[in-house]
Amino acid sequence: MNALGARRRQLVLGLCASLTAGAARAQGRSAPRRVGIVWAIGNESALLSFKDGMRELGWVEGVNVEYLERIAATAASGLEATVRALATDSVEVLLVDDFAVALASRVAREVPIVCPDLFDPVAEGFSKSYRPDANVTGITWQSLDSIAKRLQLARELLPGLRRVAALFDASDAGSRIEMRELESLAKQLALSTTIAQVKDAAELPVVFDRFRKSRAELLIVAANPLMYKMRGDILRRAQAGRIPVVSEIPPFAAAGAVLTYGPNVGDTFKRGAYFVDRILKGARVAELPIEQPRVFELTVNSRSAKALGITIPPHVLQVATRVIQ
Repeated sequence: MNALGARRRQLVLGLCASLTAGAARAQGRSAPRRVGIVWAIGNESALLSFKDGMRELGWVEGVNVEYLERIAATAASGLEATVRALATDSVEVLLVDDFAVALASRVAREVPIVCPDLFDPVAEGFSKSYRPDANVTGITWQSLDSIAKRLQLARELLPGLRRVAALFDASDAGSRIEMRELESLAKQLALSTTIAQVKDAAELPVVFDRFRKSRAELLIVAANPLMYKMRGDILRRAQAGRIPVVSEIPPFAAAGAVLTYGPNVGDTFKRGAYFVDRILKGARVAELPIEQPRVFELTVNSRSAKALGITIPPHVLQVATRVIQ
């Protein structure tokens, strides 16, 4: 055999060996780890940040991790059955949106649960402190603290503020707690409050008629999935009544709210991947303290403010994360 033939034979043998080794590795590869996800309609985009975080930690969907996603409405019938099915479907951890975390913690007691947008773990009764004492961990949005900051910022926009309205989802436990805190804060500041709860968009005309009759000077909207879904309708009605709106997350400002203040959504949901990664690698929930947001963001919509005759104080613009012109 000449030199050229020998080299060809070596190349063929090398290729065969490589293919054989690859097949062996494929046969020995373990099945993807299973992560159950219970998420809210309208909040699907937040999952992209979570999955980005998982990829950065080495978890590739369809290769070494499988996501069993269940998207639901806040008050969806059958939600309990959905959670039970995931809990018995060999998932190793559940990633749960806050609207469903209370139910999930009761129904799936043996499954570790990660919630990247906990309203307040102590107020909601999941833990006596930020050290988990049940099967839930994740990141708290510190909503009871940030509602005070939102009210403070609103008073800086409207120095003579006297009458505050608030809107929240009747089925959301966290929002109910937030509204009680708002009432307490408003009382301390000698502000009158008109607080309304809704179950769907059909109730908005009656609610805004109440706000008009109460001569509301500001509307605070709780940022839960139902409110997020209805944000366009809410903001249109508020603008028609010339009521400035304040909320928690930037999409409300993009829809016309004059100001939003709260955790950086992308960073918070991406951080949720850390908890899932640790659990898949053997950590117990009790070993993963509930964290606070790493970054808060203030978004100001100066266009909406100008349309309502509101002047944004320079110091608010200076500290804003984003200003919508």
